[in-house]
Amino acid sequence: MVARFSPSMTLQCRLAAQPPFGEVVANDNAPVRRTGWRIVGALVGISAIAACGLLTISFLPLHQAQPHTISVPEGQTRSIKLPDGTILALNGGSELRIDAVRRATLERGEIFVSVHHDQDRPFELIAGDRLFRDVGTAFNVSVSNTAVRLDVAEGAVRYEPDGAPLEVKAGQGLVLSGESIERYPVPTTSIGSWRQGRLSYRNARVSRVAEDLTRVTGVPIEVPPSIRDRSFTGVIILPRNDDATRRMVGSLLDVSVHADVAGWHLESRHSTY
Repeated sequence: MVARFSPSMTLQCRLAAQPPFGEVVANDNAPVRRTGWRIVGALVGISAIAACGLLTISFLPLHQAQPHTISVPEGQTRSIKLPDGTILALNGGSELRIDAVRRATLERGEIFVSVHHDQDRPFELIAGDRLFRDVGTAFNVSVSNTAVRLDVAEGAVRYEPDGAPLEVKAGQGLVLSGESIERYPVPTTSIGSWRQGRLSYRNARVSRVAEDLTRVTGVPIEVPPSIRDRSFTGVIILPRNDDATRRMVGSLLDVSVHADVAGWHLESRHSTY
């Protein structure tokens, strides 16, 4: 399916979406509908991104190109191949603005970037007003209400604040919150593992785990203040159905998970901690 569209449109992650400009070659499958929850297959196989469609976007000449936005609903994923060969994998609940052929802005959500390196034109990603520049790279970035998180799987990424640039190499991560910068080690095999239906954590807050689960499943998850800051280390491999997912989350996080029409509600299994 090949079509041409006007430059002012916004690309939405659904079958009937219309690209903003240029030429788009799409192999889109209709989103999976599940009874009760707006969840797309809780077990995301190795081909999950391909199942959601691979878009190849051919841009207009750079001086004519206008920024356009790609939005992905929670519970879905999207993979986009840029003309230079760079691949952008977007998790559910994400919004990405492509500003130019080698520059994009992650407004919200999570993205895994496999950059086709060009020393003369490094790929730039802005997330939460933070600028990241590739140095021959595969990396993952997520944006939440409180922080921007960068994990580098291959090569290096240069974080460029107002002060001296900070280079983050493969196997390293950064959490940026306000003026705070925290660097930490991270196994490269766990970076971007949400693309294969695995959520990997090391000393992560339960509130962050719930946010990630909502991106992947599409289910709103309420976390009470009593357990929001509790630490979790482990890997969540998402099962195939809602009940199994709730049981696994409850067991791993040591919480009770109650479901109603509004979503899931986590509760402590113990009266005090």
